[in-house]
Amino acid sequence: MQSIPELPAAPASTINLLPEVNFLPIPKPQQTRIRSCYFSLLALTLFFMALPTQSQTTFFKWFPTPEHEVANDITQTAHGDYLIVGEKGETSESLHSFIMQLNQYGSIVNEIELPCLSGNSRLKTIDKMPGSDHTFLLTGSRDSVSQNGYYSILTLTVISDSLQIITSKDQISTKGRRYLPWKGKFAGDSNFYLLHQYDSIGGSGAPDIGVSKFDLSFTKISTFHHAAQNPWYAAQDIFFRETDHTIQIFYIGQDMDSKYSLLRILSLSENLDFVASYPGPDQIVTNVSATRLSDSLFFLFGTNTQTLVLPHQHLGCYLLNDSLVVMKTVELYNSPDTLLYAGRGGFNLSLSPETSTAFMTGIYNFDVDNHNWQTTPTWIQLLKTDLNLNLIGNNFFGGDAAYVPYSIKPTTDGGTIITGHRFDYNIPQNQQYDLFIIKTDSSGLIVSLAENQKELMSEAILFPNPGSEYCIALLGAQHPSAMLRLFDLRGAVILSMEIRQQQTKIDLPDLAKGIYPYTFEHDGKVIGSGKWVRE
Repeated sequence: MQSIPELPAAPASTINLLPEVNFLPIPKPQQTRIRSCYFSLLALTLFFMALPTQSQTTFFKWFPTPEHEVANDITQTAHGDYLIVGEKGETSESLHSFIMQLNQYGSIVNEIELPCLSGNSRLKTIDKMPGSDHTFLLTGSRDSVSQNGYYSILTLTVISDSLQIITSKDQISTKGRRYLPWKGKFAGDSNFYLLHQYDSIGGSGAPDIGVSKFDLSFTKISTFHHAAQNPWYAAQDIFFRETDHTIQIFYIGQDMDSKYSLLRILSLSENLDFVASYPGPDQIVTNVSATRLSDSLFFLFGTNTQTLVLPHQHLGCYLLNDSLVVMKTVELYNSPDTLLYAGRGGFNLSLSPETSTAFMTGIYNFDVDNHNWQTTPTWIQLLKTDLNLNLIGNNFFGGDAAYVPYSIKPTTDGGTIITGHRFDYNIPQNQQYDLFIIKTDSSGLIVSLAENQKELMSEAILFPNPGSEYCIALLGAQHPSAMLRLFDLRGAVILSMEIRQQQTKIDLPDLAKGIYPYTFEHDGKVIGSGKWVRE
């Protein structure tokens, strides 16, 4: 069985090579399954308060530079701007932190860089401070080299929405150990919990996970350290449960009282004392996000599998109660020859209270063996469901390069903002990423694409791309049917057929090698277009 690789370990002289995205190995198959049952969530819409909405611009942009840039997280300000945090450098082996401000049209208006003279630095998360619409907490880390060896420093920085640094606190690690901040969560207006990974700077040790509790002066109150036994752990998500004031930690890694479950859930007291450990749904294998819906219900979304044989990974979202009973499931399957993978764990699920919907991100056509420098196109797959987990939208962005979504957040108009990195394999000897940003409306659409970008947003695509003797037509869930037309480069129609299901295989054994433009139409409107390559 093929395995999904970890990102390469950083040599001691490098300290950090590439961002930690948790594209992880999958251990042996699970043996048990939690039964799903149907549960209505119509009353949940009353849980969310309707907020005033305003029209916002939609766009799809990326920012090519000579530098290697990765966007790790994004948020929207009260003024409608967007703040992005991440890491950049001349190469992927020499990185420092940056904070970027974009206006509501997606144009850069401000940027600051935070270089680290003794090693690499990175910013991983950005969250709005409680009780303020204009200040934000950033978590990150930087490396320090002294005569005594390597150290890592956890950084907690508060900035204004104009990128002014208000305060900053540091936590120094044990010698030779490295902080990798992953996900933060405020509990009320007095405490902040940070989920992080903790491994050796040289990459020779197994990654552990840790949780730290801070007050809002960012003085550390308590910590919880969970040493890896698996031999690795991968932090995924964290939330605070108001009903019993417990911290729920989601991570990937078999241990404790389970032989088979890949997703583990730790329950900690508010002072980070161990309470219990539970297995998650055994179909979930990696890249997991958890978001609360109410006092007793929450969503889990991630990469799913049933066979543990590539490329049968697909996407799944679960509605669970606090007893971890699965109330309902929605799964999105892929063609047997195409890998469908969830976006970054902890950052691929976004709720929109204004519209009572959820958005989720995945990567379509993911090349697991070459995921750092993939040389075939990917699409960012954006799924939309209601709070009953009924799939009501399925859109694709990209297809001209290799895209990896890192963070999706709700916007005040009921839409979403997505950021991550783009690798343009069409540039010879390119070994650098560029950051991208996508702003959609409440339907998950971009309504202001330039003419030369229209092929980069589709509600229907052909894949694999490139392909050989067949292709598969994929329709978004919002379209029950569409008319597919395939053209030669002179514009002559060489195939015209009606598609009546989500996935339809089309055999083309006699088609010559070359490039074939295509369109999908539904009710007289083009819902997808592009160029399919026959190898």
